[in-house]
Amino acid sequence: MIIEYQILIDINVLEKVNFKKLLLLNISNNYINDIQILENLNFIHLNEVDLSINSISDIKVLEKVNMKELIKLDLINNKISDIKTLENGNFNNLQKLYLGYNQISNIKVLEKCNFKNLKELDLSNNEISDIKILENFNFMELQKLDLSHNQISNIKITERVNLKELRE
Repeated sequence: MIIEYQILIDINVLEKVNFKKLLLLNISNNYINDIQILENLNFIHLNEVDLSINSISDIKVLEKVNMKELIKLDLINNKISDIKTLENGNFNNLQKLYLGYNQISNIKVLEKCNFKNLKELDLSNNEISDIKILENFNFMELQKLDLSHNQISNIKITERVNLKELRE
């Protein structure tokens, strides 16, 4: 289901749709700021969610949504500052997480996340200044980490970071 480049503000209408076989949900490029309705939906087979380019600031509902097959989560260009909910969500199969162009400053929570299959992590264009926490990351499959356009001043830490598969 793709509903992009619309003028959507309210996605409550989605509650009336049967999503049992849905693989892709793209509601990017809208004016959505509330995604609480996702808690009431059953995304058994959903592989990809694109909520980019909206006005979402609160993503706490993601820890309650059944998206155990999710491979790609795109939250680029929203108003997200708090990502603590990521440590409680069921993201065992997540391979691509895009959080660029938000207002994230603290990434400490990522050390507690179960991202054993994560291959791409985009944290570009945020307000991150401290990357010392990277020493504690256990993302053994991570191949691409984008921290560009942040407020990072000390990169000496990168020599002690264990990112065996990192390519970019």
